[in-house]
Amino acid sequence: MKTTFSILGASLILSCASVCQANVIFSQDFSSSSIVSDYVNAAPNSGQWNDIATTGSGVNLGIINGALQYGRIGNNTGSFTRSTDFSPAPPALIYSFDLTVSSVTAAASSVATWYVGSGFSSGASAPASSSYNSRFAINFNSDGTFSLHVISGSTSSAFSSGNAVSLTWVVNDTGSSLSYLGPDGQTDTVGNGKWDLYAGSTLIFDEQTADGTSTSLTDLKFLFPANSSTGYGTISMDNFEIQAVPEPAAWGAISALGLMGICGLREWRQRRCGEKLKSCPVK
Repeated sequence: MKTTFSILGASLILSCASVCQANVIFSQDFSSSSIVSDYVNAAPNSGQWNDIATTGSGVNLGIINGALQYGRIGNNTGSFTRSTDFSPAPPALIYSFDLTVSSVTAAASSVATWYVGSGFSSGASAPASSSYNSRFAINFNSDGTFSLHVISGSTSSAFSSGNAVSLTWVVNDTGSSLSYLGPDGQTDTVGNGKWDLYAGSTLIFDEQTADGTSTSLTDLKFLFPANSSTGYGTISMDNFEIQAVPEPAAWGAISALGLMGICGLREWRQRRCGEKLKSCPVK
């Protein structure tokens, strides 16, 4: 029995280490209301933000066709912030949503940016560089298309105006390499302190280096900042889902299985060598 127990414990540990299960900690599809303020709360639930706002009439904000929409026509900023921490802090995130860009009339690089980190504040200011773990941006192109963009790095090929693109952003701050089930249906891997970004089932950016690996993954921010006469267009977002990986309850289970597996292996080795069994801390 002890041999079987050890192998079973080790197998469960390896299985979880291979592809850890995710738990949805945030979800919103904007189907319950067409009023922006219904998705804002000082103590937000798992489908609300602390702040969804604009700095003026240069950005039209609304829930349009069941999506959160920011339409910039002038020199103002649109943003959302979730500064209430996810708790416990997830060691890794799978952050997905549908993005549609339309009506681009003025091109700009890094016209809008998505951030994950901690200690964010509501409002139109970008987070301090010490407070975000990872970020990515989009560019508006002169032909009306848009591209995904690694700030100070690579730019993807162009996506058509008016067509929704399903984005999946996998951010790993676990301290080790992470295997996960990607939107391509494959078991994919991202290193510690790295992130992957998919458009649909296509991996666009692979193993991009996080900006601040000492920063936890508890807060969210989107910023569509004022940019003089450039970066005019409309950004719509829908079907937000954020998963913690592994799910918070799994940490205790992994630790317990690890301890049981070690104890079982120890007792099996003692039996094999004819040694007197010593007590194990697992009851």
